[in-house]
Amino acid sequence: MSKLTTEFKEEFINTKMQCDVLEQSIRLAKLNGADDKAVQPLIRMKQSAKEVFNESSAQLMANMQLSTNIVHLKDSWYAVRYVNHRADICIKVVPLNQKDLPILQRDGRKERELCEQDIDNLLPGCMDEAYMDLYNQTLNKRAREYLYDHLGMEIEDEQRDRITISAHAGKRWVQRKLDIKGDTQAEEYRRTHFKEIEEAILESFGKAELVWSGDDQIDYYFDSENIMYIVGNNTIITLYEEDFGFTKEINRMIVYKQLEVLREAYKEVEEAERQYADAIQGIDEEVQAITDEIAVLESKIEVLLARRSALYANMEQSNKQVKLARDSFMAEFNKLFKKWET
Repeated sequence: MSKLTTEFKEEFINTKMQCDVLEQSIRLAKLNGADDKAVQPLIRMKQSAKEVFNESSAQLMANMQLSTNIVHLKDSWYAVRYVNHRADICIKVVPLNQKDLPILQRDGRKERELCEQDIDNLLPGCMDEAYMDLYNQTLNKRAREYLYDHLGMEIEDEQRDRITISAHAGKRWVQRKLDIKGDTQAEEYRRTHFKEIEEAILESFGKAELVWSGDDQIDYYFDSENIMYIVGNNTIITLYEEDFGFTKEINRMIVYKQLEVLREAYKEVEEAERQYADAIQGIDEEVQAITDEIAVLESKIEVLLARRSALYANMEQSNKQVKLARDSFMAEFNKLFKKWET
């Protein structure tokens, strides 16, 4: 029976994040002058977390079905099974684009497993880069918190007060603004012209207006060219053009009209949540009263069950005494009166 429950998968990703955070903490500590002795507590924590992660990885591999080499864990996280250069079965835990999963999927019953070279060649094009950028930002933030909590080191975030551009956003800019469509070609152009691309994005972003702030700390900016910028932790995670198949003017009008609809819908959500909070307050109190009453009744039932068990035991003991007396009587009876056959 598979042990890959939702709880197991979530804990697996949490353990991975803890390992990554500790590794980043150690790296930042050393970069900022901490010696090996100072970072020993973090190293021990990392070793413990790594042991748990390795055990969970082994459990995950043991419970993966042969028919598929990919298991969805959480959000964009997937575990991909492959064979390394030593012919060992391994897994790679990475965020992937769901639409690209068929490129990596293998049925182990009738297809060969992915090898290490397959992973190196195929995986980069399937990565969910926007999610990975956001994950790395979270790692850096938590790593600095770990350093402060465990070593008392306070390291300023160099990127805190400036907007940075994710690799994913840079590639999307190349594809949409420079019309270089292919992923490989766009990524190659981004890498060789990253400075000018970054400047162009920041210039356009500087003219964009904030149109929506989400509850998930993600902000949405819209510029005069109908480009929507998705921003989190001072990083432009991705960008895209709002194109509904009409002219730019009509597309722009649709965006602002939809924003009005969205704001009204959100007001309804807030009102529904407020009504829910009011409603459940009284319900919670009644549920608690019922729970307390059930606890009292359960205690009474427990006493009554114990009493019934005691009465059954008394009946059994009395029955045994009757049987013992009858057996003694028959023994004496048989001494005097012989049995006969008719």
